[in-house]
Amino acid sequence: MLCEKCNASVPDAPSNSSPDVSSSSLQNLLRAQNSLTPSDISEIRDIIDGLDVDTHRISWELISLTNKLKRLEIQQVKYKSLLAPIRRLPSEILHLIFTLFSCDPDMQNIMADSNHVSLPGYTLMAVCSRWRNIALSCPALWQKLRLTALLSDNTRENQDNLASLAAPLKWCLDHAGGTESLEISFRAVMGSNDDAPAPEPEFMRSLFAQSARWRYLNLSLDFTNLEMFPSFAALKNCAFPSLKSLQFCVKHEGLTKFDIFRAAPQLTQLTLSTLPAVERNVMFPWGQIKTLELSFVDPDYELFEALAFCPSLETLSYVFSYYEDDSFEIPPQFSETICSLSVSFMEIHYIPETLSVLMDAACFPALQEMSINYEELYSETLWPQAKVISFLLRSGCSLTTLEIGNVIISNEDLAALLGNTPELRRFNFHEGPKGPASHHQLITMSFIARLHAYRDIEDIDYHGFANPLVPKLEHLSLRVLADWFNVDQVFIDVICSRWSPELSVVAMTGIDCLKSVKLTVMGRELNEEVYKPLILLRKAGLQVELEGTAH
Repeated sequence: MLCEKCNASVPDAPSNSSPDVSSSSLQNLLRAQNSLTPSDISEIRDIIDGLDVDTHRISWELISLTNKLKRLEIQQVKYKSLLAPIRRLPSEILHLIFTLFSCDPDMQNIMADSNHVSLPGYTLMAVCSRWRNIALSCPALWQKLRLTALLSDNTRENQDNLASLAAPLKWCLDHAGGTESLEISFRAVMGSNDDAPAPEPEFMRSLFAQSARWRYLNLSLDFTNLEMFPSFAALKNCAFPSLKSLQFCVKHEGLTKFDIFRAAPQLTQLTLSTLPAVERNVMFPWGQIKTLELSFVDPDYELFEALAFCPSLETLSYVFSYYEDDSFEIPPQFSETICSLSVSFMEIHYIPETLSVLMDAACFPALQEMSINYEELYSETLWPQAKVISFLLRSGCSLTTLEIGNVIISNEDLAALLGNTPELRRFNFHEGPKGPASHHQLITMSFIARLHAYRDIEDIDYHGFANPLVPKLEHLSLRVLADWFNVDQVFIDVICSRWSPELSVVAMTGIDCLKSVKLTVMGRELNEEVYKPLILLRKAGLQVELEGTAH
């Protein structure tokens, strides 16, 4: 007999190699009082040897059958894969899917000088030859490049690591299309000896030679002088015809001149984490910037001065993510063109008075959208109600969109805030998964009740045409804690009261019809039967999203 796995010869064993001993005879031998005779012992040994042979034979057969079963299962999977719907998709559709796959912010081609290279397109190419050919002809897969390099370390090991970046970068550039735009994220890290001259890596020459194709650039410099590299110095004489968005971060100001981006006719989005002291008025084409984000990684308050250089600004974001607890002043933040404002706090140890000081310094008459978001709930940081209201009154703006995230605010303050936004059409109130400390006054269902279209808060049995909060509200999004959001019927009544699609009712009451509502309750599941009225409104045209999470 041949082994099915290795074709080696396996001795055949007789099917009945062991003597035939009945169960009763075996039981009698086991119960016998006298010792076994030599003939009995010899016979029993023959029986054991025969059973061993049968055991081995059956084990071999079992292994052979198990392997055969596994091979059949593998073959079955392979044949079924031939019938998969994706194999019937035209190549043009797969190409579109790969393009959409590349739009994910995490789908970047990563190249770092620690020999870490990750090209997501390679994963697609490994599926089959068809996918390989489509991926190779899909420029979008290779256009997002993220490089990290330790440029000031002249050790042989580091220079070899930098040299290893040239090949994957060339691969991406070759397959990104000769004229297609690129999205570049380049971080230059400072080493232990940043003053020593360093040879220019080949990948930098290749990267900077493509500057005319840059559409998005995130430039993070963590050392002093980038002009020591000829390919970067040459950028001063180049234009950036495709550049639309620039993130610019320099942690240590040095000798490098930052006026290379003046010739960028399409640059409209700018993110800054520092404002160098030299040539501020000419370092960027300030007049065409529409979107500005000021990212305070370090307590560099001179960054606030960037607003004065942007006469056509429409969207402004302040992002605070540093650790500081000293007093400070913010220069006047004024713009007649800003229509969207975002303030975010990314770390737990920020200056508690930052939002208050910013509200005192700001004035934006054209403001229509405002978002204030704390990434965590802070037990020691209360909502600066008076400062925010004063900012709205000083600006004389009419907010149409308001988003508040993870703040500690009372019913009265939130109602008063909405009372100063009568033109509001979109309201998002999002709480974090952790509630504030118990000694703070919490939001309750009475705030939800105040959104009712016809209910007088002082007398819940009276339905009249009182002045409800935000009469023009069309879109409502709430992410709340189950600790206080505990009366579902109140919320359902509020939503139903604002559903009036007939124009005659809207004209009579002055209350616009809701178009969408999204509710997320953290801490308990939602009863679908209780929320059936809202589900019925979904069928009538209201966009309804309901979600309850047990944890």
